[in-house]
Formats: sequence, C-alpha cells, structure tokens
Amino acid sequence: MRLSILISLLLFHASSVAMDDSERNPIAKKLKHSVMKKVTKAHDVEGFCDLFITMKHKGKTAVVKSVRTNGNHQLCKLSKSGIKIGRKFRYDSPANLIRLHIRP
Repeated sequence: MRLSILISLLLFHASSVAMDDSERNPIAKKLKHSVMKKVTKAHDVEGFCDLFITMKHKGKTAVVKSVRTNGNHQLCKLSKSGIKIGRKFRYDSPANLIRLHIRP
C-alpha cells in the first residue's frame, strides 16, 4: 500500500516538474527569455503555447534544428518567430529536445 502511494506521488510530481526545461537548462532559459520578450510586446494574445525545440550538436555547440508548437495558434506563431533556426549555443550538458511552456 505504501509503495503504491509513493510511486504514484513520484509520478505525479515528475510530470508536473517536467513541463518546462528553463528551470534546469541554461539554453532553455535563454530561449524562453527571447520568446517572452516578443510575447510581452503583444497585448492581445491569450492561452498557452508549448514549444518543442530540437537541437543538433556539433562539438561543444548546439544548433536549433526545428521548432514544433502546440496550443493557441496566434501565441505559438508569435513564440515561434522568437526562435531562429540555425542559432548556435554553447552548452555544458547536451539536450536534444527542449520543452518550453509559454503563457502571457
């Protein structure tokens, strides 16, 4: 009984924490900052947008390969315009996929 409660609490906690990578990943933090600058300038958007950013690694740099979105179309279009494909970042720990949750 205790084991099942412990496992369910761990799964629930892990899913709520894994919503956004900007807390743990410095590249994700930079990307979210550039997206939020664009989003805060637009006053008429509502809802949420989940961004999935695929990175390609070359040596010690990561290059933005693609950006996929899920959520409000206007907000996702605005958020996607804040991330340029081909932008390079230096990293300490590699991550192929970065998840960002954007809310105005």
